[in-house]
Amino acid sequence: MPWHGMAWQWLRPALSTNLATNPAVLTNTAGLVASLATGNTPGIATNAAGLTAAVTPVLVSAFTPAPASEAALAAAPAS
Repeated sequence: MPWHGMAWQWLRPALSTNLATNPAVLTNTAGLVASLATGNTPGIATNAAGLTAAVTPVLVSAFTPAPASEAALAAAPAS
């Protein structure tokens, strides 16, 4: 597989949906684009920090393994 195909494997549909529907991510992304377009340096810094703060919990939860008890329940056969 070419490297560019492997680079995006971590971006699962649920993760991208969580990011795309998160109001803080959308607000800070729009603010960052507007600040970049106008050259508003304080706005760039504020929105970049806000975007980082909004994205971090989503990414951490996406890559945190389930606790052992939840993993056992998921693997248990349905009764």
